[in-house]
Amino acid sequence: MVRIGIHLGDVIEMNGRLRGDAVNIAARIQQVTPPGETRCSEAVRAAVDGRTDLEVRRVGRRSLKNIRQPVTLYTVQPQSRKGRPRP
Repeated sequence: MVRIGIHLGDVIEMNGRLRGDAVNIAARIQQVTPPGETRCSEAVRAAVDGRTDLEVRRVGRRSLKNIRQPVTLYTVQPQSRKGRPRP
């Protein structure tokens, strides 16, 4: 199953590779995301707040490998027509 981690920040392309803290944080979020889920950081939640019909629910703060500060994580999923998350 797929698991997705999303973070928002500066990314640098160098010799065809993406680098930067945003890339590292997104990779670490992906590593702690359960299979079949999508999780994002507070930066993403703040950027999309009120601009999408996705259900964004706070999971809590996590320490991530090689990241200095704990990161607040959110589960992201589509809403059903009645405003409830899809199973």
